[in-house]
This record gives sequence, structure tokens and C-alpha cells, in this order.
Amino acid sequence: MFQTEQQAQAASWAEDVSKLLTKLGTDFAGLRESFKKDLAGQAGEIARLRDDVSAQRANWRGRFDAAVAQARGGAEYRGPFASAEVAQQTGQFFIALLRGDQAAVVRLQRAWAQAGLFAPAQAAGIGGVETAGVSPLTGPAGGFLQTEQMVAGIVNNVEKFGVFESECNVVPVSSETARIIKRTGGVSVTHPDILEAGAESSGPTFGAVKPVTALYQAYVPVDRALAKDNLAIPLANFVAMEMARAFAEAVDTYAFIGAGTSEHARVTGVFNTASDNDVTGASTVDTFAELIALSSTLLAQLLGGIPQWADMDGNLKWYMHRSIFFGYLGLRDSQNRPLANMFAGPDGLQMSLMGAPVRITQVAPKLSETAVSSPMLAAANLRAGWVLVRHTDGLEFRASEEFRLTSNELSLVAIVRQGIANVDSAAQGRLITAAS
Repeated sequence: MFQTEQQAQAASWAEDVSKLLTKLGTDFAGLRESFKKDLAGQAGEIARLRDDVSAQRANWRGRFDAAVAQARGGAEYRGPFASAEVAQQTGQFFIALLRGDQAAVVRLQRAWAQAGLFAPAQAAGIGGVETAGVSPLTGPAGGFLQTEQMVAGIVNNVEKFGVFESECNVVPVSSETARIIKRTGGVSVTHPDILEAGAESSGPTFGAVKPVTALYQAYVPVDRALAKDNLAIPLANFVAMEMARAFAEAVDTYAFIGAGTSEHARVTGVFNTASDNDVTGASTVDTFAELIALSSTLLAQLLGGIPQWADMDGNLKWYMHRSIFFGYLGLRDSQNRPLANMFAGPDGLQMSLMGAPVRITQVAPKLSETAVSSPMLAAANLRAGWVLVRHTDGLEFRASEEFRLTSNELSLVAIVRQGIANVDSAAQGRLITAAS
């Protein structure tokens, strides 16, 4: 009897062990398949990243080759700098940085200083180089001085590629914390009767805006093999245009759609700055398409709410994404006049909406990005309502050896301290979808 119970128990245990082994086998098989799928997915992602890097390198090389072809195309210089001589100087400067040839940088700067090419503020020691001994500073602040003409080749082209900087006030500042004085009230007029003394007028009154400045950095990867003296001009053209594009895109992104976060350099942009002139669609108008459908009514309400002083200098303009403007094209007002117009001009398509000029910014919300409680476009006088402050140190250049070591590339780094701030929200208004 006892032996029979033992045999039964042993058979039960054997069956349990068999089931456990079967389950473990199934689980291990499942894990193996899962790992295989994960590895296959990671391999696909690695392949995609490799293809992206290859495509990016091909893109950079194509742009550089285009710059070389342009530089060699004829005797007349056409590029971002004022002349071929300035481009040559800039290229020599970049090549010295890429080679890590500090002595060459110092020689170039000494020659430029003797030629009087440095700005007065830079000649006093600003920009990362002691001009007295013409020797670079050490440590993390050790950038390199550049001439005004070199900086202009990049900064001036920011306006070419961007919208905001070409429309707002740009103010030079000499400290990290800027203070912009704004007028908040005018002088009052009194009207004393005959033989009575006139009362003292009040005003004007002033306030202050303190833009927060931040470091803006642009990295341009350059193959070490391109650091050749005969490529000085095309290298300078290429780097200057790429840095200008990068700075312009950053400024437009922060200035128009900045959300006040560290991602946007603490800038709250035009499309996120509330104004008493904002117009919001009725409760059922909660998409961009519906806002456009009520075009003439809402646009007239928005323009009519902007104060007269913001529309007296010709700088009141619409700011929107290209897809929004083309949504208005073909619509007419109550007098059967076209709301939107465009024609070919010397600088591309010229656009207007209800008679006011339109500036297209590709960072603004697209027609397809519609959402509730979202601004679709803005009417603004950026020169009256916004300011970009830029440190008088100008651009500082460095060469980074820690960038893309495996692809034999260095990066030239341009650094500038600047900030963006709203000084008067009354100089703008937004068209916003309803909350629901």
C-alpha cells in the first residue's frame, strides 16, 4: 500500500516536472524568437542610421562642391562676403583652426590688427584674444577673434535665410543681461483759461524689458582633407552660408513658436504671446480650415483691433506658414475682391492678405497641424513689438576635435550670445481656433 502511494506520488511529480520542462521549453522558444525580432529591429535601425549619415555626408559634400564650382567660375566674386579678399582671409582662418595651427591663427590676427580690420571693441580685447600680446586665452573661453568683415559674411546672411531678424529691431548689448527701455505713456496736454497759470504736464513714462540672453552655437562638420590653402575661398563661403542658415532657423523657431522653455532658449515667441488684439473663433470654429472659411470677417476683426501707431511705418505684416496663405488664395471678400494676392518679384513671390504684406515663415503652424486653442497666424509690427539683442563680442569661432572622429571630420563652431523679447504685445494679434 505504501509503495503504491509512493509510486503514485512519483508519477505525479514526474508529470509535473514534464509539464514544467515543456513550459520552460515553450518560454525559452518564445524568448528566443523575441530576441531575434529585437536584434533584427536594432539591425534595421543601425542600417537606417548608417544610410542617414551617408546621405548627410553626401549632402554636405554636394554643397561644398557647389561652393568650389562657384568660387572657380569666374573673376567676379559672388558669395556671402564683401569681397574675394575677405573670403580668402576667412578661409585661411578656418583652415588654421582645422589644422590646430594656433601660431598661424596668431599670425593672421596680428596682420589683421595691423591692417586695422578689427572693430574698436574687439581691438580692446573682446572676442577671446588678448590683442596686446595677440595670444589666445586658455581654458573653455578660448575662442578666436574675427574681423568685422568676417562676421558680416555670416550675420548679414541670417537675414537672407530668416524672417524674424530682417523684420525686428536688433540691438547691440555689452553684458549678458540686457535692459531695453520702452515708452509706456506720453506727455499730457493742458488747457488753462485766460489769465490762469498752466498746469504741469505729466509724462512721458517709461518701463523696462530685460531680455534673457543665451549662447547660440552652430556646428559645421568639415572633412580634414578640405583644409587646403587652395580651397580657402570655397571653404569660407560654404561654412558661412551653413552657419547663417543654422542661426536663421534657430532665431525664427524661437522667435515665432518658442514656448519659453530651455529648448527654445527661454524665448516665448510671437505665436505664444497673448495680446488684447487676439481673435478667437466661435465655439464651433476649432480647426484652421474653419478659420479660413470665415476669412474676411475674422481677418478684418484682427486688423481692426491693432492700434494705429503700430500701422504707421509700413511694418505691420502677416506672419504665417505657406500652406495657410495658399488656403486663402482664391477666396473673396463681401465686395468680391480677392483676399489674397501674389506676384513674382525680384526676391521671389510677393504676397499680401487684405492689402497687408505677408511674410512666410516655415516654422509657423501648418494647415495640417490644426488643433483646438491654437494660433494659426499673426498680424504684427515686429519692429515696434519685438527686439533681438546681440552681445557686442560678436561671433566666436572654435574648432572641435571631438566631432565625428570615425568619419575623419572636425567641426567649426560659431558661438554668439543673443536674446529675443517682446517689448509691446499691443503691436500684434493672433487668429486662434476655439477651445472646442
